[in-house]
Amino acid sequence: MANITVGTSLSALWALAWPAILRNTLNCASDRATLIFVGHWDDSRAHYDGAGLGKMYSNITGLSLGFGLVLGLSTLCSQAYGSGRAHIENGLHLRRCCVLLGGMLIFSAFAAAFCQPVLTALGQPGDVAAASARYAQLQALGVPFYWLANALATSCDSVQCTRPGLYANACGAVVQLGLSALMVHPRGFGWGYLGMAAARSAGGTVTFGLMVLAIQKHGLAPLIWAYDRHKAPPVLQGSSLCHYLRITLPAALVMWCEWWAFEALSLIVGTLPKPQIRLGAHGTMFNALVVTYMFFTGLGAALCALTGKAIGERNGGIVPRLCLLASAMATSMSLAIGAAFFVLCVPLARLFTADNAIVHEVSSAMLGASLSVPGYALFMTLFGALRGAGKQSVAAVGIAMGYGIGLPLAYVLGNVLRWPAPLLGCWLGNAAALAIAAVWSVSAVSALDWRRCSPAVVHTPVSQAQAFLDAMPVSPSPHPVAVPHAVPPCVAEHMPAIEPLHGSECSLRTNAPAAQ
Repeated sequence: MANITVGTSLSALWALAWPAILRNTLNCASDRATLIFVGHWDDSRAHYDGAGLGKMYSNITGLSLGFGLVLGLSTLCSQAYGSGRAHIENGLHLRRCCVLLGGMLIFSAFAAAFCQPVLTALGQPGDVAAASARYAQLQALGVPFYWLANALATSCDSVQCTRPGLYANACGAVVQLGLSALMVHPRGFGWGYLGMAAARSAGGTVTFGLMVLAIQKHGLAPLIWAYDRHKAPPVLQGSSLCHYLRITLPAALVMWCEWWAFEALSLIVGTLPKPQIRLGAHGTMFNALVVTYMFFTGLGAALCALTGKAIGERNGGIVPRLCLLASAMATSMSLAIGAAFFVLCVPLARLFTADNAIVHEVSSAMLGASLSVPGYALFMTLFGALRGAGKQSVAAVGIAMGYGIGLPLAYVLGNVLRWPAPLLGCWLGNAAALAIAAVWSVSAVSALDWRRCSPAVVHTPVSQAQAFLDAMPVSPSPHPVAVPHAVPPCVAEHMPAIEPLHGSECSLRTNAPAAQ
């Protein structure tokens, strides 16, 4: 293992990370920026509030649910790729994921249809609830396309080719921004806040279509969606669908806790004195901060792909080094981001609003937001390693424990003690929650015996899968024979190779393991 250098490991990690980081950042930033158009070009306060509340409602009852179910692909597909079974299993995993997404779509459709009565029951003003419902129902049209695009991007990440997701999401972001400006502007279509929802849906449709084209162009189809219905196990096998759920639900719980905890924190902020000002400051800090969080979600996705491949190759001994390098990158970047937010809090706030009261509140509470960054960075990065190893439940316990302590602490500090200041106290509770989750994840990663980690057991007929491998031609040469189509051009071109190890140890090379 001595020939696997730090530089080689770092190159492999960064080659996967930067496209995922840029992809996530573009998607998030474009979605946040479109609300600016509504604020400038739609004069109705109810429409502006409805766009913000409708987006939140749609994210909770739509996007987050599907994105959570997709996370199982990152574990199963990356491990299958490392084991040389991607061309056998990945198409099956993708189809089973789509079956579950279809069931979730029924719930999301009902949630969108009943948005107005739900929000009214929660005490929202009638005009805002009505505007939110129209927004959520229009955005719901694009939700399944975002789910499918995310599923394809996750599958591509798992076979260590992150470029298709980058290209598709970059184009989708441009389409969303352009259409939003055209549809919202009074001299354009003049649809107001509904133009923002329509542009969001169109962006999802474009992103999905471009993902399909990019996968074809990069030669990834055999590794992503290839499926032989005459030879492979049935997609609707009950035990296998349950197995997929057991893999994905703990990871989904992490995502849902992260998304929903912010909404709970917003409810706490809404109970503080001067709620309009403090909610404005709270939203300003979050909308700025969440874009920078995409660095760590992208880094975690890259670490997940490398970890899953290593586990699939039975080469888990290299994972601690990858975790150490990724943690160092996350820590250094989080400290820089946190310091920048604290020092530049006033100009950052003025970028979002001209309200001096909100700017002052942001400057007085930014310390809490800055302290939240390191905890989020470490947890989300190492969550990628735990996900790649199939240890999602460990991360789920950590985030549940963190917010189980942090949210009550936020209420006590912000609303009861109002120390050191109401909004700052709420954000200190959030920082504490993320710090607890980060410490938990570091402890979990350190305690794992990575050399003994094995791939998740896939509920498919193992003998049948082995028969596929046995039927493949065996070369008389002492050199291994690669699985046909197992190395797409984008993988071979962009991923640095780590030379094979001696003895029984496997490697992080991008080409597939030899046929048996």
